[in-house]
Amino acid sequence: MKILFLLFFLVPFVYSQRTTQQGGDDSTTKALWHLNETSGNTAYDNATNGPYNGTYNGTTLVESCLWGACRDFGGDPDNISVNAGFMTNRLAYTVSLWVKGADDQVAMRIIAESRINTPGTRDWWSIDTGDDDGSASDKITVYSRNNDLSNLIRFESTHAALDGTWHYVAVTSDSTDVLIYIDGVFSATTAYTWDNTNNVYINLTIGSYNLNTPGSPTYGGWFTGQIEEVRVDYRQVSAAEILHRYTSQAKAYD
Repeated sequence: MKILFLLFFLVPFVYSQRTTQQGGDDSTTKALWHLNETSGNTAYDNATNGPYNGTYNGTTLVESCLWGACRDFGGDPDNISVNAGFMTNRLAYTVSLWVKGADDQVAMRIIAESRINTPGTRDWWSIDTGDDDGSASDKITVYSRNNDLSNLIRFESTHAALDGTWHYVAVTSDSTDVLIYIDGVFSATTAYTWDNTNNVYINLTIGSYNLNTPGSPTYGGWFTGQIEEVRVDYRQVSAAEILHRYTSQAKAYD
């Protein structure tokens, strides 16, 4: 009886701690996908501002990842598509996720979103694999551009993020600069101002990119590896908070 009494109180406590360590959302969290669904083809958005649910196209369920299950991407045709424009008029934002991949991938899209206004015009941003010169490495690269290449950045992290183990990647912007953090540590930055000229959005894609409309997608840039805990915040998350998110989640994982 005493054992049952203790379990009655301890189990909810352990669960709440684990949920907190995964990172609860707040009023600025646009979307939060755990990617741990064990059935169906829906990647559920767990943020209160959603739901911006995604669709699993392929991908394989892996039972033992950071928080239990996650998704493995084996290249074409594995990805997750979300029919929503996340960077609409956003000058301050943070995109973060956990990723596990090899260092032999050249310019593959871990997460990407394209924007269109009129046929033939396309802007996009993405978090890619490899160096900023397009060669394979254990780094990640942030890539953003206008259709006419007038507002282009491509810069890489100084820390490894693709070496066959799990790493926490966060990309933030405050409207004038973009910063990369790897495992809670500042890694690289460059000056950049987000251009909001094109305001019709192609769906955000995890594990590849889409060069066409949501109803008639043209995918490419297929990522190989595992991804979990994808989050989009409508603010520039501070360095201290990014470190806290990493350390609390890594501690739970260990």
